[in-house]
Amino acid sequence: MDFLKYFEEVNTGFRHNEEKNVEFLTVPSFDDAGGLIHCFTTRKTGVSKGGFSSLNFSFGREKNKQNILKNFSIIAETLNVPVEDIVLDNYGHTPNVIEVTEEERGKGVYNNESLPTCDGLATKIEKLPLVTMHADCAPIFLYDKEKKAVCVCHAGWRGVVGGIVKNALDIMTKNFGCEAENILAGVGPCIRSCCFEIQEDVERIFKTEFGDFSVERRDGRIFGDIEIGIALSFYKYGLPAKNLTIAKECTYCDEENYFSYRRQGKSGGAMASVVMIK
Repeated sequence: MDFLKYFEEVNTGFRHNEEKNVEFLTVPSFDDAGGLIHCFTTRKTGVSKGGFSSLNFSFGREKNKQNILKNFSIIAETLNVPVEDIVLDNYGHTPNVIEVTEEERGKGVYNNESLPTCDGLATKIEKLPLVTMHADCAPIFLYDKEKKAVCVCHAGWRGVVGGIVKNALDIMTKNFGCEAENILAGVGPCIRSCCFEIQEDVERIFKTEFGDFSVERRDGRIFGDIEIGIALSFYKYGLPAKNLTIAKECTYCDEENYFSYRRQGKSGGAMASVVMIK
């Protein structure tokens, strides 16, 4: 199967949920598999104000730390996740993915420097919640029910070009013994090709790494498709198209539900991806 045929066959759409007045998204195939708590948050039903309204998880932008800690408590209570055990990524737009052990339990929310720079977290440990933050960069979820292994990534174009998908899948297969045909994957809301404007230097990178179909010129402007790049990485690794779900929701377009760094800059917040093996 060639890639364009593969891309046509991937599943489309995350499930929108509401519990305890908190709205969040889940991957339908993960819901069907069971054994995992996971979500991608919206910006609704938190305590932050202004451009951070209201369920913001970015310590680096909002100066009221107590608001953010309260927001973590809100989503943890909604999902029945132990907030004090959350491991938070220390993202740097890198392809770095680390295996999280008991030694990392609880690191990140109160001391982000306690983790090395990493944009992906993976574990086989039960009841160990992993969290990555997003404000246009794609959330990537991986789950193997058979091996009880999970991974979550913050993936911007630099991370995707650098191989974050391969690095995540390598940990799943080499460290945890997963097989590609048993791994389920989800790509959540991110800035899509309708809005992701790039310059010629990045256009050249996209064409080299992802193919000519990953960029589009409209009205004298250039737009990149990060979803294409992520899906191509899964295709090259041998993940079946039926195992991959792409939300196909644009964080830049949907101001009601999502923060967007491109739209708001430093005056806007961040959503969170959460995974925890039951």
